[in-house]
Amino acid sequence: MAVKEKEISIIEDANIVAYLVTKGFRATPFVKDGPKNSRVAWTIEDDITEAVEDYYNNDQVDVYGFVKSLKDVRAEMYNLKQANKNQTEKGE
Repeated sequence: MAVKEKEISIIEDANIVAYLVTKGFRATPFVKDGPKNSRVAWTIEDDITEAVEDYYNNDQVDVYGFVKSLKDVRAEMYNLKQANKNQTEKGE
């Protein structure tokens, strides 16, 4: 029995990530550009094509849920940036 690989997308926009999380997708943050530049991106599992189209077509979502998700996504981003900065300063 063959196991189907999950589709993985990389997104840099925290607003889109928050929307996707609100829609039930799993987002995992990572430092994209290496230790000296702490740009954060997220990997999103599964096919997000339709959801991203809905985002750009102003799909309505629960405002409270979206704001909470955006807050969580941005907190993850800043925490990861800080951890990356601390590792860079220690020379790791």
